[in-house]
Amino acid sequence: MKSLKALFVAPIYNLKISEPLGEGLDLPFGLKLTNDKALINSLVSDEGFRSAIGEIEHRAITSIADAIVYSIKSCDLNTVDVDCHVSQELMYVTIFLLNMWHVKEHAADVQFGFIELPYSLRNSKVLRPYAPKIYHANTLTNSTYVLASGKKDVISFNRDELNRAIERGSNTKTVSYDDSLFTESMKENNTRMTLASYYMTLALGLPDLGLRITQYCSALESLFASGTTELKHKLSERAAMFIGENKKDKSQIYDCIAKAYNIRSRVVHGDFPSTSDIKKLNEISVGCDNILRRVFTKLFENEEYDKFYRIKQTESVKKEFELLFFNLLFPDEKTNEL
Repeated sequence: MKSLKALFVAPIYNLKISEPLGEGLDLPFGLKLTNDKALINSLVSDEGFRSAIGEIEHRAITSIADAIVYSIKSCDLNTVDVDCHVSQELMYVTIFLLNMWHVKEHAADVQFGFIELPYSLRNSKVLRPYAPKIYHANTLTNSTYVLASGKKDVISFNRDELNRAIERGSNTKTVSYDDSLFTESMKENNTRMTLASYYMTLALGLPDLGLRITQYCSALESLFASGTTELKHKLSERAAMFIGENKKDKSQIYDCIAKAYNIRSRVVHGDFPSTSDIKKLNEISVGCDNILRRVFTKLFENEEYDKFYRIKQTESVKKEFELLFFNLLFPDEKTNEL
């Protein structure tokens, strides 16, 4: 099948970029992020494209969304391949949105991705007749973010913050949109970081704070658990020791996670949180969100933890993992073995 250039465009909602990006910032996986309205209009100026996606969606791209993610890549002239191409690009966009969350909380989301194939660059010659146009759209259901409070406020990012998000994703491995996480084929590639990121992506799209907190707890388990017993105490303690800066900070981290586990226990077993916990859902959700961001930041900034979080766990590494938290708990009695 003939491989031709394809334009992919995805409007990003609930995001304000405080500086002009011109041709766009280079994102991982060959994507670009831009808020240049002249460029955006020129990218989607094809009348066939405008007609195919509809006036409402075209206006969303050119006027309503403050920014778009786009790419111009080779793609086979085949409807099935085109659908896969759009879905894969959308998956990469959601990965970038998660990397933005690592920098600071936001409610930016991507709802649809559109493709025009074949695509001719601005001011280029008309394509030869043997290349009929294909227009296509797709969406991913888990790509809508809300704040930890459950709100959808517009959050502003500057160029420096966006570049930090790009840096966070610079070493991300290629992820297929149709890979199911819990399969035999994926098991050999899953790490603590992979699992935690998966649960975080689920959490960030949940406006129901009870359900959101259950996903926060699963992310914390991926990061700190080494068994299935006494999780409430162990995870609260380990997270507090890992990122806590002083006694008060550690106490607040422990208390927040312990309360989150009280909520989780009721929600996952088909019950309602207690009246006192319901009144504190917002506070606990925001607290867990901040705690997890601090944990991820420490992991990204300290390569010494890579062997625990970015590679497949061996039995020897699992023992070292236990030792790490033993020494954090008893800093005056550090040991090289348990």
